[in-house]
Amino acid sequence: MTIKVFVPRRSLAVLALILLAQCRTAPFEALDRSTLPRPDDHPDIDAVVLLDEEVIEFALDGETPVATQTDRKRMVVLTEDGQNLGDFGTSYSATFSKLMSVDVRITPPEGEPKDYTLEDMRDYPAIHNGLYDDLRVVVLDVPAVPIGTVVETVAVRRSLNPSYFTSRFVFGSRYPVRRASFRVFEPAGWKLGHRASRAWAPIEQPPREEVTGDGRWLIWEQEDIARTKPEEYAPGVWDREPVVSVRIDRWVDDGGAEKSNFDSIESFGKFLHELQSGTAEPTPEIRAQVKEILASAPKDPRVRAKMLYEWVQENVRYVAVEVGMGGWRPYPAAETFKTRHGDCKDKATLLKTMLAVDGIESHLASLYAHGGTPRKYMIPGLGQSNHAILAIELGDELLIADPTTRTVPFGELPVSDQEAELLLVKATGGELYPSPASSADDNEKKLRLTLTASEDGAAKGQVTLETTGAFAASLRRNLIVTSEEDSKDAVKGWAWLRSGHVENAKFDEGARDGRLIVNATGEVELDEVGRDVADARLISLAELLYTPGRQLTSSERVGPVVFDKRERRDTEVKIVIPKGWTVSTLPEPETVESPFGRYSQSWRHEGDTLIATSDYRLDERVFEAERYGELDAFFDAITAARSRPVVVRLK
Repeated sequence: MTIKVFVPRRSLAVLALILLAQCRTAPFEALDRSTLPRPDDHPDIDAVVLLDEEVIEFALDGETPVATQTDRKRMVVLTEDGQNLGDFGTSYSATFSKLMSVDVRITPPEGEPKDYTLEDMRDYPAIHNGLYDDLRVVVLDVPAVPIGTVVETVAVRRSLNPSYFTSRFVFGSRYPVRRASFRVFEPAGWKLGHRASRAWAPIEQPPREEVTGDGRWLIWEQEDIARTKPEEYAPGVWDREPVVSVRIDRWVDDGGAEKSNFDSIESFGKFLHELQSGTAEPTPEIRAQVKEILASAPKDPRVRAKMLYEWVQENVRYVAVEVGMGGWRPYPAAETFKTRHGDCKDKATLLKTMLAVDGIESHLASLYAHGGTPRKYMIPGLGQSNHAILAIELGDELLIADPTTRTVPFGELPVSDQEAELLLVKATGGELYPSPASSADDNEKKLRLTLTASEDGAAKGQVTLETTGAFAASLRRNLIVTSEEDSKDAVKGWAWLRSGHVENAKFDEGARDGRLIVNATGEVELDEVGRDVADARLISLAELLYTPGRQLTSSERVGPVVFDKRERRDTEVKIVIPKGWTVSTLPEPETVESPFGRYSQSWRHEGDTLIATSDYRLDERVFEAERYGELDAFFDAITAARSRPVVVRLK
């Protein structure tokens, strides 16, 4: 008897790709050393990337799109600091992808190349700040390689459901790149959506097309890319260089039926709402807890929402257990309430449920929590956000709240959430909404330093900090996680003390005008206040405290300067001087005005006490490279003012 097995035509392509991955030869091209760069060609650069290539081939497996992604890199090591570049690492999701093969070839300047495969590598769960997910990491550790070594890697993975996700490729690296290539195969009858951006703003970078018998290739290529220079307070490569995003918009299944993906932010939001449906259902236990929390609460919805927010914030620990679509679908509120733990979307969903019990409507909101450079939704799809918070409707106000953090009060946001593009998830569809920003006055630190100097120049005294906004949230964290020993260093660092040490650090918190205030105090000892020059002692703020902008050491700039927040620092320093010391000269009061902010400083002498006051504020957060000269001049003027000393004559 003959058994006939029907295999759809398009599935044959998938089968061929799998067989090819299993029955391949070594995937490395011949090496011509005469074309390789030498250390003298690129002084102070650890390596040059000869090739950075990603190839994505979409195909069909029954009714489901799949993709084979091949990442290929080749680089040459040029310095001793680059000798660890033989190490290799890549990650994959055990649910959404399968790592088909990994090949590494290390070719020293003399001798035979050494080849490695998956069998030589360690495969283990990724370590992160949650508890468990299905992300895994494959790592190859090799000894330091000689200068002139060529390192080549080829990793092939199969994406099992790429229609949900957006693929991205960045044209840039911390090393110079000779050639970068992003090639994507679009089968006949399919439609791929794509968009190019730089710093998450759209740019024109259309692909070159190559038509074949069964589809077409979309190709983006670039040669001789300068390295993304590492600089203080600079965004990373992905947040500075051109990025191409690609996603499946439409495909045809084996039966000829046309299937479509999210065609807008609205439809993507509706998909997320359906994915999250059924997770915010209250239980009798949740209703009872809400009733207990609000038993003595006034009728003001804002006050009641604040009380529920604080309960979730304080009683539900952050623990992430994410498998498969669990990265985007919250656990039911009932489970989070019972276990008292969950990740960001679990905590937001529980708060949403508790608010609904009290008649307050809210919506989950997805965003990219950032370090200063927010990212936008370039193309609708999963994998573009890394955080979930809540948008609460309070009359005409849409209040954005993040119950994940244990230290940010209701009505405020962590700086990583601010100025982000929020995707509000509603039954009617998604809606983009900007999260609020904070001002310099919102993030204030008041420093009061009182010292008594001895004749040998040493000093003892008290340090007091009063903080609000982002400063308060970070300092409050010390109340929760910092050991007594570490808290001493924390207070010293927060006070910007250049030397000495702090003992008996204490923290407390309160409120003013409805805002959180966190204070810290400590006993401080300094080895020396000022410095001796002949028969005089010179005392300046620059020698007592660190100066704003001190981390910006370069005179020129390639990339933008990005601070995480706007801020204000109000400082008063009192120094009781010994008898016999005579104040000879006081610096004139100074004010530094800038479009970016302002700095003022003055010294005065009252009896046996020197008193210095300064007020620094930064009203902007992001400075393009073209404006760096102005910013540098602003900080230089501040440094000069703080460096002008009081002259004290000794006995």
